[in-house]
This record gives sequence, structure tokens and C-alpha cells, in this order.
Amino acid sequence: MKTTNGSPQGTTNATKGSPFSGRPKEVQRRSPQGTTCRSPQGEAKSRNRPGQAGLTKGDARGVFYDLFSAEQAAELAMRATLLRGLQAWLAASGITQTRAAATLGTTQARISDIKRGRIERFSLDLLVRLAGRAGLRPEVRLAA
Repeated sequence: MKTTNGSPQGTTNATKGSPFSGRPKEVQRRSPQGTTCRSPQGEAKSRNRPGQAGLTKGDARGVFYDLFSAEQAAELAMRATLLRGLQAWLAASGITQTRAAATLGTTQARISDIKRGRIERFSLDLLVRLAGRAGLRPEVRLAA
């Protein structure tokens, strides 16, 4: 039986409505000289872009400062640091997600979000509380 989008029942067409629908996937890798693309048949193609050799480096504080306002970037950088700390704690402890959830006072689904790096699902205050419960002793330092 087919669904309304034409895919077999039980599956979805993830690219439906996407500007890339119907196109074969291409793997792209950027280099200072240009972009190297691989066609579906595996043959390499090179596209040089004018002016690409003179790219400027981003903000030394991190990519968040290149993409967001200073206030948003500062919060995202703190959240990312806390999330990475919790990921490292989970990996080093070797406990199950269920046991980690009990230790941190949250659900297994939230632990899964931490492991997958789903930063958008966590506020700064929640990450601080979780890090404290994990024994990571989060602290804030201000720099002028």
C-alpha cells in the first residue's frame, strides 16, 4: 500500500518539498583553492571560486561570535562548554542512560539529548544544575 506522498507504507519521503528533491546526493569538501565535488559515479570535479584564497579568519572566541550577536554568542558558548562537560562525564562514567538520568534527576530522553549534543533543548540554568549534580562544579569567570 502506498501513502499519500507515494512512498511505501511505513516510510516517509524526507526530501519531499526540498529544493534538492530528485537530485542525486553529492559529497562536498571545501579547500582553500575551491570546492571538490564527487558525483554519484565517484568522479571528482573541481570548482574554483574567485577570491576564496583571501578568506578571513573568524572570531578567535569561537564560531558563535561569527554567527550571533555578542550576547547570544556568550550564552551559546557557555551552554556548549557545559554540554561538552556533561558529555565527557557520561562517557567517563560508563553508566547507562537510565542510571545517569536517575543520578542527574532527569529523564533518559534528556540524557540522550545530551549525548547527541542537542544544545537547543537545554537552557543555561538547566545545564548548570545538571553539571552541579554530576559533580562538575561549574563556575563563571568574567573577563574585561
